[in-house]
Amino acid sequence: YYQQDAHSRLEEEADKVIGGEAKKLARQVLVDGNERKRYVIAISAAGEYTQYHGGTVEAGLGAITTLLNRVNEVYQRDVAAEFQLASGNDTIIFTDVANDPFNNDDGDIDANMQVQADALTKGLGAFDIGHVVNTGGGGLAGLGVLCTDEKSAGMTGSSEPVGDAFFIDYVAHEIGHQFGAEHTFNGTTGSCGGGNREASQAWEPGSGSSIMAY
Repeated sequence: YYQQDAHSRLEEEADKVIGGEAKKLARQVLVDGNERKRYVIAISAAGEYTQYHGGTVEAGLGAITTLLNRVNEVYQRDVAAEFQLASGNDTIIFTDVANDPFNNDDGDIDANMQVQADALTKGLGAFDIGHVVNTGGGGLAGLGVLCTDEKSAGMTGSSEPVGDAFFIDYVAHEIGHQFGAEHTFNGTTGSCGGGNREASQAWEPGSGSSIMAY
């Protein structure tokens, strides 16, 4: 079937962006010359996400690897960038819903910053950007936090965390915000309304067509 037929949470709940130095950072150029940049990414998994994919650390890691491979296909082509999973990423994949450090909502973005900072002393390797996936949080990201002290400020959640509706429409989109990208659609109705449109970047007709569109 076609991607456009897949269920996308973006149609139900617009993602949210954390500001800060957003406008200044969003204008920074991330593509320079003809060299591909490689960024190390740490991806935490809430217990609900891991349970969805089988309930073991190995299953959660496999699901994250599949996700990252798909995201890389887009970023390699469009941004001349690629992601490599941080060493020791298995230390931030949680299996116990009742005892993990996450609440399976968009508040997990704050928890993730602490979880990944703590994990650096417990086997997680150094990384440039961090994210957390769950099954109930929608999308939330800091704008332009790549390689900063707030690099772990990104989260994506969906009740069906599989396929391009999740990998591209959601995860790649939120990571784009972390890179400093703003919304690119020119539409003003539905999810495109309510302040989600960024006039200075609204190059794409309607709800847009790139990963930063809706």
